[in-house]
Amino acid sequence: MTETKQLSASDCKDDRAALAAARALLQAGESEAAARVLDEAFRRWPESGRIALQRAELARRSRDLRGALEVYRAMLAQSLDPKLQALVCARLATVSLQVGDYRQAEEAANLLLARAPGHVVAFRARATVALARGDFDAALQNARRVAESQPERSDNLVFLTQFLVLTGRVAEAAAAVEAGMSRHPDDDALRRKMVEFRLRRGEIQQGRDIARALWDRDPDHPANALFMSRAEAATGDADAATAVLETALRRHPDHLGLLCQYSDRLRVNGDLARAIEVAERAVALDPANAAGPLQLARCHGHQGRADLEEQAIRSVLSLNPTATVALRRLAELQLRQGRRDEAMALARRAEEIDPSDSRTHELLSRLYLAAGQNDEARQAGRRATELAPVLPDHFRRYGDILVRLGEVEAGQSWRLRAADAAVANAPHDIGPLLRRARTLLGAGRVEDAVADARRAMDLAPASGQPAALLAEIAVLQRNPTEAESWWRRAIAIEPRFAPPHLRLIRALLGRKDLAGAEAASADALRVSPADPALHRARADVLLALGRTDEALQAGRAAVDLAPALPANHDTLARLHLARGEIAEARAAAERAVELPPPHPSHIKRLAAILLRQGGEEPRARSLSMQAADLALELSPNRSGPLREKAQLLIEEGVLDEAEPLLLRAVEASPSETGALARLLMAVAMQRGRAGEAYGWMKKIAPLRKEDVNPLGQLGMLLAQAGDTASAIDATRRALALRPDLTRLGYQLNALESQVFA
Repeated sequence: MTETKQLSASDCKDDRAALAAARALLQAGESEAAARVLDEAFRRWPESGRIALQRAELARRSRDLRGALEVYRAMLAQSLDPKLQALVCARLATVSLQVGDYRQAEEAANLLLARAPGHVVAFRARATVALARGDFDAALQNARRVAESQPERSDNLVFLTQFLVLTGRVAEAAAAVEAGMSRHPDDDALRRKMVEFRLRRGEIQQGRDIARALWDRDPDHPANALFMSRAEAATGDADAATAVLETALRRHPDHLGLLCQYSDRLRVNGDLARAIEVAERAVALDPANAAGPLQLARCHGHQGRADLEEQAIRSVLSLNPTATVALRRLAELQLRQGRRDEAMALARRAEEIDPSDSRTHELLSRLYLAAGQNDEARQAGRRATELAPVLPDHFRRYGDILVRLGEVEAGQSWRLRAADAAVANAPHDIGPLLRRARTLLGAGRVEDAVADARRAMDLAPASGQPAALLAEIAVLQRNPTEAESWWRRAIAIEPRFAPPHLRLIRALLGRKDLAGAEAASADALRVSPADPALHRARADVLLALGRTDEALQAGRAAVDLAPALPANHDTLARLHLARGEIAEARAAAERAVELPPPHPSHIKRLAAILLRQGGEEPRARSLSMQAADLALELSPNRSGPLREKAQLLIEEGVLDEAEPLLLRAVEASPSETGALARLLMAVAMQRGRAGEAYGWMKKIAPLRKEDVNPLGQLGMLLAQAGDTASAIDATRRALALRPDLTRLGYQLNALESQVFA
């Protein structure tokens, strides 16, 4: 070993000898000494392609991907042997993909095809770049070229199936794998793909059996562990899924894929502290790989720590400022926080880097919509569907945009088109089925929605999601008993799935079954003790039971678990308010409003607390208007936010702005005309339009005692306008509500005397 360390390029007569010396050092485990030899050799023979290539390979081994890229680029600037130049292009394309530099990867792949037509690495790189951009046709075309160029290699077939799945052609991918298995029955990579398709089809046990056979035969292969863990998770055995990954990590403690999946499994299990710790290990292992930081960001987002989520995503951008995936993720985060201008800047930056990326256009459509730029939103959404005509998600989101713009029929058509395409592409996958069921539900096709939900249950009996959807449908059908039954079934199937727990607790609270709600919340927390939403639900139950100390304790537990989640502080504010602790309630409400993303109900609660505390009425009014503006921005075509904003404007006397909002509310929800007519009558009266006010009065349903004074005033206004008959009608309606009011009797007598005079 000592003699090997003393090897030096100065002892070598040429670059071949220096290369042999460096390789000997590498075989002896002396990478630093090998690097010194190569650096010295490069200074002596700067034109040597062999030395440069070995330097780049050494940088790759040490995970200095940027250093490797610099060497490859420098080599391409030299006059190289055509074969060596092709090899350098292939390496440059591969490493560029690893760091997320898609433009450089594409340039290298094109150069490689010019030097070596038909080179499989070039097609792989072009397929990956096209997929990242959302150009699914080009991605699939290049992936097919990969499989066609070397049909005897099963890894090329696996590559193709991955792209078939990612472009929504799941059935074709499954058929390709089955055909490949007939040619390569013992190929583990194909068998792992078969596990994936079995699980997608809901054939959980068959998929698990294949995964178990792979795992038993070769437990040292990390990929076998990954698929075994997925199969165990699909059966609902979260502990077994976690144990498989832990066993594999004892054998391969530095495997990035295992670390990321283990972190995500811990996140799903509710062990966020360990999930973050494992994700941080993945980041430290390979800082240049985006998988680790993005998994860390996912964990922090689940924790409610938007600041740390942003920090993790920015670490990816610090390594590669042109990584459009990270730019979009950061823009999504900032959009959730209400930082629309920053989000828009990031999305436009991503569009500049790659204008053919459909995902960026889809994001821009939502940003334009949030900014009220409706035409731009429609254009960007449509552009996303044109760039990725095989991606159902873009069609669905474009439909969502049209619905929000008030084009409900067209929007529903796009949504159903997307849902049908997704189900056709993956007929055995419950995800598209459940999404189509929800779309059908929104279109009023309840029976079809139920059929899809039941089919999903048949395909995946180990998933609680179909039962949870059937519970929601039962609620819409006003069948609470059936809904409760489905929620309990969903919980029994998949105990760690939190939404059914939450919905069941709310339903029990709604029908005043406090004992049942208390038991349900306790059961839920035993299964998922680290879920802050369940602690909030527990606090609501305990508050309803009058156990305010315990309720406050549950609320504080939610804050401790996720201190950056505004909903936790808002719950704490409600709990303090119920105890009469106004100062503490205000402090918690202020914190809820400070934390992103802003929520109308949190802002309204702070305004209500300020009014109750007294002395800050102007700020309370300002907050109320801010909450109304935000609610209207989030739901521009719903009658509730429109009515709320109009009421505030009426109170401030801004009638010109209030009236159009109320008319929009009537158009958005004709069934609420009876309630909205009351406000429209008031606006018309204040503006002196007696006849119009009378027209709205006739649409008020039902009339209430609070309408007595406005109706009496309307009678007087109509009389002054010379419409005595309408004035009598309005006064009679008021008197019917309060026959004891003598002033209305006098008013009616006076009006009738004018008629008979």
